[in-house]
Amino acid sequence: MTTLSEVAPSYRDPLRLQATILLAVALEEAERWPRAVEVYSELAERAEFSFQRRDAAEGLARSHLAQGDTAAAVEAYEQVLAELDAGDEERRNYFEMRVAELRGSEGA
Repeated sequence: MTTLSEVAPSYRDPLRLQATILLAVALEEAERWPRAVEVYSELAERAEFSFQRRDAAEGLARSHLAQGDTAAAVEAYEQVLAELDAGDEERRNYFEMRVAELRGSEGA
């Protein structure tokens, strides 16, 4: 993680962006949730391609859930849904189900 931290987070070029993605995953694996949320949030906003923003939003949702923040996880999953291709019904159904589950658990 130290090596990745030397070049990330950065959004200047594809290699540095990839290092930032790897840093977010490493932070998640190390259970450094607040920092993972920061990096995933930036990626979800600043990544160039929709698949990168979608993957970042998915990591953001996992990190929020790990911290017990269901409402923020729902927002992140809704961002995933916004980035999905129209024809990706299987993944759309999965994330819609996750949102419904989490909304149901908020009221429980």
